[in-house]
Amino acid sequence: MSVAGARSGFEGRLRGSVSAKRMKAHVKRFSTLHRETGGPEERTAVDYIAETLRKDGIAVEIYEFPGFVSLPRESSLEVLAPDQGSVPCRPRSFGASTRPEGLEGELVFAGSL
Repeated sequence: MSVAGARSGFEGRLRGSVSAKRMKAHVKRFSTLHRETGGPEERTAVDYIAETLRKDGIAVEIYEFPGFVSLPRESSLEVLAPDQGSVPCRPRSFGASTRPEGLEGELVFAGSL
């Protein structure tokens, strides 16, 4: 069998093993977790992934290590027009700071799941 044939056979088996229903269940589960670095729900996510892999017959070993992380303190989002107001928000780790005067742009609704 050629390399291309072996690859397409493997790819076909791999694609055939993907379940949209399982992927949706994983996304739904992760959407309920606030996975802050080092927090309890980060560990919940690790355990979920490990258990899922084990159920699929994959050996799992979890390594833990000390690390330096970014824990931003504050952020804000102010809507200026047509009505003024504040939107609760939380900064992401390792995000760059904005200029002292902030940023201004159009707020666009991107939909919901």
